This record gives sequence, C-alpha cells and structure tokens, in this order.
Amino acid sequence: MKPNRKINKVDNVKNTKKVIIFPLEIKSRDLIPRLEIASKFVEKNYHVIIGEQTAIHRNINHLPLGILFEKSIGRIKEKRFKKFISLGFKICSLDEEGLHAFHLPGVYKKSRLTDYNLKIASKIFVWGDFEKKVILYKTKFKKFQNKIINSGHNKINMWIKNENFFEKSEEKKIQRHYKNYIFLVSNFAHPHRDGDKFLINISKKAGLLETEKDKIALKFDMDYRKFVFNRYLKLLKKLSENFPEKKIILRPHPSENIVKWKFYLRKLRNVEVVFKYDVSIWIRNCEYFVHSSCSTGLEAFFRGKNPISFLPLYKDKKNYFEKHISNYYSNIIRDENEIVHLIKRNKFPNKVKTKIKNIFPNTKKTNNPINIIFKHVDSIKCKNYKIDFNIIKLIRSYLKEL
Repeated sequence: MKPNRKINKVDNVKNTKKVIIFPLEIKSRDLIPRLEIASKFVEKNYHVIIGEQTAIHRNINHLPLGILFEKSIGRIKEKRFKKFISLGFKICSLDEEGLHAFHLPGVYKKSRLTDYNLKIASKIFVWGDFEKKVILYKTKFKKFQNKIINSGHNKINMWIKNENFFEKSEEKKIQRHYKNYIFLVSNFAHPHRDGDKFLINISKKAGLLETEKDKIALKFDMDYRKFVFNRYLKLLKKLSENFPEKKIILRPHPSENIVKWKFYLRKLRNVEVVFKYDVSIWIRNCEYFVHSSCSTGLEAFFRGKNPISFLPLYKDKKNYFEKHISNYYSNIIRDENEIVHLIKRNKFPNKVKTKIKNIFPNTKKTNNPINIIFKHVDSIKCKNYKIDFNIIKLIRSYLKEL
C-alpha cells in the first residue's frame, strides 16, 4: 500500500509540463553545473525545482511528482529512495563523485551502488567508460547495463571552454584585490568540522567498515590525510617566506574546519584562508595552482593552468592516492622546496598522455553531455503538471536557501 501524500494542489490542476527536481548537496561544487543542466530542461518546457538536498528529501511529500535528478545513488540513500519510489517519483543520477571509480574502484562499488538502487533508478549517467566498467564489473549488475549512459559530465565541457559562468562582479573583485596569487585547495577532511567520529560513522553507513581490512584502510586514510595536512602547513609557510610579494590563498574543503585553518595560519601575513565565491573563479584567475589528489586539479588543467599536485611520501611509500585521476594531469611534487623551486623557475614539464586525456566522452558542442542527458531523461514516462504562482511560493517555503 502506497503511503499517503500530503495535500498537494498541483495534483488537481490541468497537466501541462513534466517536473524535474535537482537536489544539491554542496552548493560550491554542485550548483553551477546542475544549473546548466537544468537550463536545458527549462528550455524544453519542463518545470524545474532546485534546492538543498536535505530540504527536498524532507519535504518530498509536498512536491509535485516528477523526476529526481540525484547526485548519487549510494548505499546511504537506499531507505529514502524506497519512499520516493513508493510515492511515484522517478530517479536518475549523475554521481558528482564518480571520479572515485578511477582510483578507488573497490570503495566506489561498495559505497556508491546497491542492487536495489540500480534496480529502481531509471537512468544512471557516468563520467566515462572507466566508471561504467566499474559498475558492470559485478556480474549481478550487468542486467542494468541498458540504464547506464556514458554521457560524460558537463563540468568537463565548462572547464575546457573556460567560460565565466559566475557573477561578473565576483570575478572583478578577485581581479582587483588578488593579482598574481598562488592558489591552494585542501581536501583532507582534516581538521573535519564534525570530528573523526563523524568520518567513522559515515563510513559505517556507506558500508565501508564491514571487515577488519576495511577498518585498517580507513585508519590509513585518516592517518595519511592528517600527515598531508601537516605537510601542507609547512608548504604554506615556505611559500609565504619565499614569495612575500605574492598573495597566497588557501581554499579549504567544505567539510573542513575553516576556523582552525585560520588559526594555524594566523602568523603568515600574506596567506589568506577564503571560502567565498565559487572555487572555479579562483582557479580561473590564479597564477599558480596547488592541490593534493583533488578533482580541482583536473579542472585547473582543463582551464589552461599547470597544476601542481603535492604528494609527500607517507612512510616512504606510494599509495592509492597517487592514482587519483587529477594526478595524471598535474606535476607531482614530493617536497615543499621543490614546489618553491618550480614556481621560481616557472617551468612546468608535465605532459598528459593522450590516452588519459581522451577518457572523457562527448566534449563536442553537437554531442555534449547535456544533450545526451536530456534525451534519455525525456524518455522517462511521468506525470505532467501546471504549477501556478501560489504553488511556487509554497515550494520555496519548503526548500530553504542554499
């Protein structure tokens, strides 16, 4: 028996348009690329709803039935997906973290997929064949191969075009106040704003702590990230000392504790911790870019930068973080002094192999990911609605500001 939906005025009016809903998890990462996809559906006469993921999921009973375009179909979402399907929603996905399939296929399969979620999803869009192959590696998942569409991600196209999709006023502020700056991003989840216990609990929910081997892997992961975090502090100090005339900007990951970052770097006068504006604006306008196994390194490369990936050896050994896809597009540097030397010389020898460079499909305008996504989503059968202004105001009251 289907659960009762709360009174929804849109159910009682003349049908005119399909509805597609975009839940966003991290505004700074998801908003711009999802808006670009959403604009295609607006152009094609869809009702489009965009909002913060938790707000949409909590208020799903109040929303018109339609297609939920999710950022992933991970194990942690299985329970809520059962509810959405029972209410009559359709589910599609383009995993914002699908790049993990490249360097962490085992973790990707465990945490990002379940048999049930693949079964109930209408379409699964992927970054490239490398992600599709990981999904279909399990024999039991091969029955879902017709649902998995090798669309590519529109982010890649945005980066290649290097266009300004942002507020021009924001970019002008950066250009006016920060000239020839060195830009670093961190993605260590340490110091995490919710602490180590949160990371352990979220790993349990994602199915990544089922065996002793899993526990050892998580401990290594956390220890490694703390190690690189401490080396990043040393790197920032070196850069500050060697380039006193330059502004050095650190952009923490959304999950990190920005207050702690500011505290650790408070004595470095030309170093600033920022989390304003979209990260892409900072990448687009920086002189030098440094990361450590972060997907922003991939963006920097496609935007015409020469990214540096800082990968100090932990316990004098290479590890699986080396295989992060962004490192294939970056100059891998092990030591803080080497980065200082590289910037002083301003010579970047890294050359990306053609095979790696071409793993992302559909980067041409005529056959771009958005057109492919629209074509397949539009084939999904679902109800049409006419949403009047009063209903729009009602929906906006449910979906909090991002």
